[in-house]
Amino acid sequence: MAQYSTSPWSRLCRTALVALLAATCLVSAPTASACACGAPAMPDGVDATATQEIALVSGDGRTETIEMRLALQSAGDRGALVVPTPAPATVSGGTAETFTELGWITKPRVDTRRRLFGFPNLIPLMGAGNPGAPEVLGRVRIGPIEAVTLRGGDAPGLQRWLSDNGFALRAEVAATLTGYVADGWSFVALRLVGDDLRGGLKPVRLTFPSTELVYPMRMSRAARQSQRVTVYALGHHRVERTDADRGRQDTTLEFAGRIGAATHDPRLTELSAGVGDYLTRITTEAAPESITTDFRFSRAATDEPYQRVDVEYVADGRTALTTMLTAVGALAGIAFLVGGAAVIDRRRRARG
Repeated sequence: MAQYSTSPWSRLCRTALVALLAATCLVSAPTASACACGAPAMPDGVDATATQEIALVSGDGRTETIEMRLALQSAGDRGALVVPTPAPATVSGGTAETFTELGWITKPRVDTRRRLFGFPNLIPLMGAGNPGAPEVLGRVRIGPIEAVTLRGGDAPGLQRWLSDNGFALRAEVAATLTGYVADGWSFVALRLVGDDLRGGLKPVRLTFPSTELVYPMRMSRAARQSQRVTVYALGHHRVERTDADRGRQDTTLEFAGRIGAATHDPRLTELSAGVGDYLTRITTEAAPESITTDFRFSRAATDEPYQRVDVEYVADGRTALTTMLTAVGALAGIAFLVGGAAVIDRRRRARG
């Protein structure tokens, strides 16, 4: 069993680490939400909340790669995650710079406009050993994270293995494993096992055989609040969600286009050369009751590019001065007309 330092500095560092966990969707029982990518497995009394989930998916028709990064708030210093994959996955570390670059490439274009009278916009736009146990195919250490790849077994055996090895799942979350086991999926179990926090924590990369782009979502059926998931898909063409849940969830296209030479990130350059340079960014808001299947992505009907536009209203000194002079001039004109009318009226009365 791993030994954890109890010094205030160590506890602070571990809390900061979990808050930056780019590769794990750590959430706890009983109060925190589940996470879209997989099932939370936390020690008793540890509370964490996944605030956003971000992933990059890519594939060549034979192999798919999922790279995951999350924004997380946590009051604990340990945690684990179980992620289902259609076939056994090879696990390695990703780079945070890749996600920074993705955000930069797909950021909305800002359309700056001046209001007619120059007033600023005041309102922002809005296993082995147990019957049915899974086979342990491999273990890999990525900094302070241990990743275990599992295959086979039955649902009770998988749940027992996870529980015996420190991956405690809520009953309603554990129940969601059954469908994946029945479909013959494999699992990657991730957990924090050390105190080596130097350099922070990298995103996790899962690579596995797959003929289509898929992102695991079914376990979020057990979530206690809506899930927000941003998926970047890189390939030869623009893609769209084609799974049965799409119409029941709020799905927004935020970017579509070829990145070409626009990227300076080595990982994106490598992927572009292998699977294509067309990037699609889709964000989904999904209530737990709307989740019945995994995200599946297929080629869209068109490769037409798209970039979201945010309109920003501003007022500089010139438009503000123009507004003031216009208002003063209008008031002076009104005063002149009213005064002139009064003079004419007095003259008429005097002659009468």
